Amino acid sequence: MEQRKIILFGKTAFCITLPQSWVRKNQLQKGDMLFVQETFRNSLELMPVKNSPKETAVIEMDITKKSIQDIQAILLAMYLNGYSQIMLWGDNKGKIEAIRAYVHKLIAAEIMNVTTNKVIINVFWDLDSINIDSIISRIENILRSIFTETAKLIDQKDGLKDITEKGEEVYRQVLLAKRAITYAVNNSATAQKFNLSSLELYYISYLIHFFGQIGEYIVRIARIIQEAHTDKTITPAIKKELTSVIYQTLEYFTKVLESYNKQRKGEQVSLQNFHDFEEKLSLLTKKTLKPAVPLIIEYLNVLVSKIKDAELTIINLEHVPK
Repeated sequence: MEQRKIILFGKTAFCITLPQSWVRKNQLQKGDMLFVQETFRNSLELMPVKNSPKETAVIEMDITKKSIQDIQAILLAMYLNGYSQIMLWGDNKGKIEAIRAYVHKLIAAEIMNVTTNKVIINVFWDLDSINIDSIISRIENILRSIFTETAKLIDQKDGLKDITEKGEEVYRQVLLAKRAITYAVNNSATAQKFNLSSLELYYISYLIHFFGQIGEYIVRIARIIQEAHTDKTITPAIKKELTSVIYQTLEYFTKVLESYNKQRKGEQVSLQNFHDFEEKLSLLTKKTLKPAVPLIIEYLNVLVSKIKDAELTIINLEHVPK
């Protein structure tokens, strides 16, 4: 990092010189315009007007010798890193169906062209319409619904399809939020639009990650419950207790959400409450030897740990230096 002296020009204008290497690289001349953006780090960001960031970043990848799993992983990385057009080259025989299915999981992504050796994917997203809080709110509402429907699934035999579809929507919303946050981290003007500092974006990215994991685990619990309906030895009393602990987990999760939304004026969920609840789950495990119940309890324990992680992340977020 270079140091440059501030020069007083006239009576009120403070000036500094620009590095010649940067001027040449951006092909700047006398009279060219620059964007000047004050960042949350109390620094200035300069950007040539003619080279301002666009949402048309294009990337290409040869998929000839890549497995479906490799292609999916790289597609996800390209999506999260903000590319607006992804071009897949090479022999794609036997891969198109899997690529289509995966692209469907990415909000605003659409396959525009397919040939025997080319797939073009465009991501149509309007940054001006992206709102991090709105995405988090959608995720919250879907997760609450999944918890409630999973608890009801204990006494009924249908509903798993709806729960699974909602879990997939949580995943899609989480990826969209991560894409927006990644873009904002690399573009201070976008961070300013979100009214978030880099540190706040960092913590919110973790919070969204934990929400995604919570969605994943509650859907797994729903699948186990569905499979256990054939097990006649799970007594009505055990079913009642399972329903109760799922609703109690939802209650803790709701308190964490309220903390994030400032509805509880900064009040935090007591970690002792979490500990007592974990003890309750442990006792419930010992009441039956059937594998379904201990497995459900194990996933509930994981859920509680993720809710605790989310709560601690919110505490960090609330104490970010301003």
